[in-house]
Amino acid sequence: MGQDTISAEPEQAEHSEGIRVGADLLNATRAFANESVMRSWWHVGSTLILMISALVGAGVVPWSPLRDPARHWDSALAILAHGGLITSLWLFGGFDVALFSVLLPMAIASALGSYLFFAQHSFKRMHIITPEAWTFYRAALESSSYMRLNRIMQWFTGNIGYHHIHHLNVRIPFYRLPEAMVAIPELQSPVTTSLMPKDIKECFQASLWDQAKHCMVTYREANRPV
Repeated sequence: MGQDTISAEPEQAEHSEGIRVGADLLNATRAFANESVMRSWWHVGSTLILMISALVGAGVVPWSPLRDPARHWDSALAILAHGGLITSLWLFGGFDVALFSVLLPMAIASALGSYLFFAQHSFKRMHIITPEAWTFYRAALESSSYMRLNRIMQWFTGNIGYHHIHHLNVRIPFYRLPEAMVAIPELQSPVTTSLMPKDIKECFQASLWDQAKHCMVTYREANRPV
């Protein structure tokens, strides 16, 4: 079985003529590792601008405590008591209020965030390379996924979907990952996944690596008699 696996490795795409591999492929990504101070500050600053705008907006409201902080010392107390928000909602508004206003949205957001990281490294079409054939470059491109997301989700997730490029060269700023993929042909045929129900189901079902079949399988498939 080991010999069969090793002999199959030269058929991988990275060994095709004209395809850059190893250090050559890594060197091709180095141009995109150069950060733009202006673009970096724009992406970080946009979040700060939204936060500052909210605070300024609160400050111009006549009844806002931000208009006179010394007078409204109780605002500081409210911030410190924020940890008790869920308990207060539960006690005074009932479990339904606490659930639908805080608990459920937080749970959904946390689950989605956790899944995004999980699906980048454990998915049906993931390829686990044998120790004899393992290289840093193949591990990045074949064992990390490219998650297809729309532009809105790309913005919210900081281009986390371009995970195969991130693993190949972690010095590339998140906002230049799409640019690198467009410019380098060798990065344009990644192992893909998405947030479609079919892909999510396959992601959770594909739990084991079958060395004989050279692919991820479900527990049911693994227990199936040969």
